[in-house]
Amino acid sequence: VLSLLRPGKRPSGVEVAKILRHVICRIRKHWPKVAILVRADCQYCSEPALAQLEAMRCDYIIGFAINSKLLEIAVPWRAQCEARRSKYMPRVRRFHQLLYQGREWSRRRKLVARIEATSLGTDARFIVTSLSAQARVAFACDMMGKVMDDCCCEEMQALRSPEQPSVGAADARGAGGVVAPGLV
Repeated sequence: VLSLLRPGKRPSGVEVAKILRHVICRIRKHWPKVAILVRADCQYCSEPALAQLEAMRCDYIIGFAINSKLLEIAVPWRAQCEARRSKYMPRVRRFHQLLYQGREWSRRRKLVARIEATSLGTDARFIVTSLSAQARVAFACDMMGKVMDDCCCEEMQALRSPEQPSVGAADARGAGGVVAPGLV
């Protein structure tokens, strides 16, 4: 859909929004009613990119870089996971959601936190998403490194409404993937 030669530096939010607009317009030209889900790393999480996706009626799951405020919010969740960990349950993973307004954002958006406790310590990761609660949990599990089993894939298929077609698209995580629901 797009091949772009550019410097190997982090793209600006305006540049990301421009690329997303181009790619999404190309997809919608051929499949105007398709539901589009954009998955990307945290360097693509900016107000211009999120506003562009919302304006184009696209869902998104985008990594969100952790900061001191989020670390503070995650303290009780990390303690809870660590307290539940034992030799019989060496890894404990929990998901939490919250509304959060990033420094440059125009409004609050949904964040999902994945908190994990292992013998190496606790870890917190965050994503920002536009997905509904059920779809958010399923896709967040995948986005944050959980291998999806057949059961989860069936549940995700059930979340897709029958009137929304899906199209084939590659999951290009490193470049900010654009995929249709039901293809994970």
